[in-house]
Amino acid sequence: MGQDPHFSQFYANPLYINPAFAGNGICPSIHLNYRNQNSSSIGAYNTYGVSYDQYFDFLSGGIGIISTSDQQGGLLYSNQSAAIYSYHLELDKNLTARFALQGGYYYKGLDWNALVFPDQLEAGGSGTSQGNESQPETISIQGADFSAGVLLAGKNWYGGLAAHHLNR
Repeated sequence: MGQDPHFSQFYANPLYINPAFAGNGICPSIHLNYRNQNSSSIGAYNTYGVSYDQYFDFLSGGIGIISTSDQQGGLLYSNQSAAIYSYHLELDKNLTARFALQGGYYYKGLDWNALVFPDQLEAGGSGTSQGNESQPETISIQGADFSAGVLLAGKNWYGGLAAHHLNR
């Protein structure tokens, strides 16, 4: 519950950082991100991200969609998809404020069968036996997730704030 996936080139995934980046450019944009950590080991960490955003004059702002998938060591899985609306307010010819809301759905789960507990290890460290642990009633969670963001942009600078998981 307490960890979001992180990308090493976080700046290449602007909607993941702040939903107020939706519709930031003149042209539509697509961002594809991939992170592979500990790829040579059995329990690799793989994270995938994709997003699309575009500015629309008739909406006075931008819309976007974003989806991420994270696999942690082959044990923990999380998937999230969301839609974004970002309102653009021109304060003067060199300063724009952007306010965004993001709403989506998340799923997080555990592959119980991939876990190995100490009582399953046989003497000498070879093989595994049947363990005594019982599976908990719930090994996954899912639900709605909301975020918001603000972005101020000048001619050669920008800065903002984002608040993720507002309802959790």
